[in-house]
Amino acid sequence: MLVTVTKQNHYRYEQEVEIIPPSGPYVIFDTYSINDSLGNDNGEADYNETITFNVGLKNVGVADANNLFATLSTGNDYITITDSTENYDSIAAGATSTIENAFQLNIADNIPDQHQVFFDLAVNGTSKDSLWESGFTMTVNAPIFACGSLTINDSNDGNGNGRLDPGETANLIVEAINEGHADIQDITATMNSASDYVEFNTSSVNIDEITQQDTSLAIFNATVDDNAPIGTSVPFVFNVSGGAYSAENSYYELIGLVIENFETGDFSDFDWEFGGDAGWQISSGDAYEGDYCAQSEDIGNSQTAEIMINKNVFQGEISFFRRVSSEANYDYMQFYIDDALQEEWAGTIGWSEVTYTVNSGNHTFKWVYDKDTAVSSGQDCAWIDYITFPPILAPYPVFYMNPQEIDFGEVYIGQDSTMQFTIQNMGSGDMSGTITTIDGYTVAEDSSKQKQKNEIDYTLALGSSQTYNLTFAPTEVQNYDGEITITKVPFGVHKLQVYGTGKEWENVGDDPQYFAQTKLIGNFPNPAINSTEIRYQLKGSAHNQKAKIKIYDIRGRLVNTIKADNGTVQIDLSNFSNGIYFYNLETENSNKVKKMIVIK
Repeated sequence: MLVTVTKQNHYRYEQEVEIIPPSGPYVIFDTYSINDSLGNDNGEADYNETITFNVGLKNVGVADANNLFATLSTGNDYITITDSTENYDSIAAGATSTIENAFQLNIADNIPDQHQVFFDLAVNGTSKDSLWESGFTMTVNAPIFACGSLTINDSNDGNGNGRLDPGETANLIVEAINEGHADIQDITATMNSASDYVEFNTSSVNIDEITQQDTSLAIFNATVDDNAPIGTSVPFVFNVSGGAYSAENSYYELIGLVIENFETGDFSDFDWEFGGDAGWQISSGDAYEGDYCAQSEDIGNSQTAEIMINKNVFQGEISFFRRVSSEANYDYMQFYIDDALQEEWAGTIGWSEVTYTVNSGNHTFKWVYDKDTAVSSGQDCAWIDYITFPPILAPYPVFYMNPQEIDFGEVYIGQDSTMQFTIQNMGSGDMSGTITTIDGYTVAEDSSKQKQKNEIDYTLALGSSQTYNLTFAPTEVQNYDGEITITKVPFGVHKLQVYGTGKEWENVGDDPQYFAQTKLIGNFPNPAINSTEIRYQLKGSAHNQKAKIKIYDIRGRLVNTIKADNGTVQIDLSNFSNGIYFYNLETENSNKVKKMIVIK
């Protein structure tokens, strides 16, 4: 019944309330508990588990309810109810009745963590109009994989500096994290690299278990080629998986560090240039590390001493140690990237390190000692030492792709599935080529309005990357395994291995997964407090249930538009006010509307 309260100069209040008949029985859901003795026996609902419900019913009516028969149902795709009915016999007025193991169900092995499942409970009795419907919600636990940090341990077969160097063998240690609320067992972790400079001795490891909210270390072993260029950035791809759950992340590690420490006693290791009124010189008096550092030459007032270098680098950081002895607030040591001042220092400053972020590309790094118009203090100069450059880009484009293969599994004929891959230019200059698909597959750039095509061209600037959507749309019942070809001009051919199978619809028309008509089933629970689930079915296959649902308030104002794709959609009501709302399911051939009540 809709109750409306009005008063002059006040807002009208409307609320729909449920009316219990003044005579006869009225049976509703009261309580439930979980028995998962067939699973891990922790008293909670977990993924890939068979559980039973101990369900209590309450007769809130004024007469006894006799010969009760309860039926449990849900529209959730992750739940299969294997025992959906139970006899409750009789419940006296005002009393409750609980039956242990009243219903049984299986939880899917790929259900998301903290997924909420809404159940309908319909109770029939022998009295007139004895059909009572109520419901309840169950939260399911599942694992969530995440990838943590990568650590290099080269203490056994390397120099122990914590990084990859040419010719050494090291352990690559990655954190495999379970951020979910359920333990997971039988886990596989893998690591690979597209670089020719790294060979894995151990690329796959097994992890017995990662408990909820815990971390395990996956340890791989690899050897770096003796001829690997110093400063080369090597991509690594880490994957952790267990059952239907997985996570993947990419890491980049330098082979060695590109360091200028001036220990040659001159500037011969790098292509240094000098400018201003004077250059810089090698100093052997007070280096930060080793015997030598670079020091600004003597200059007069209103003059500068400059040292600079041009490097084509990958995105990263440049760091160096600097020391200053000058007139405070007037004579400055300055650091520039591409003529943009990053920071400056004056006065007496001892050796200390500074670090700056650098984007991919060709950059000029410049150090300047700049004097003002008068007065000299201290030693009137500046020093730099132990410069660590960002990863140096190869002098030519370097192709990198992740992942190396994609498995679409089975896809129904007439439907499609989309997955992504990324191409990156880890070298210098522009990298261009063509992506060509095979039968059943099309490709387009991600986050663009580009149409799916069988062939597209690409161009990637140095250090840049592009993600692509690869769509599999089978037209026949057959295997579509093959290779997507990606060329690189002027030479180079790379292959993306793809797997997919076209699957025929099963017993269309007779299958319970085929719907003869469009229905807007309703929302559960209703009335709702913080959230509710709207259920619907579109005429046709249950595998094609994409729809748009619009929610309006009592005055007909559009409140929200929601996209749904599997016959159910959960609505967050935290921002909804108390009152009555209407939700609309509109298709080409039908227009369905139902009422929803929100109570806070």
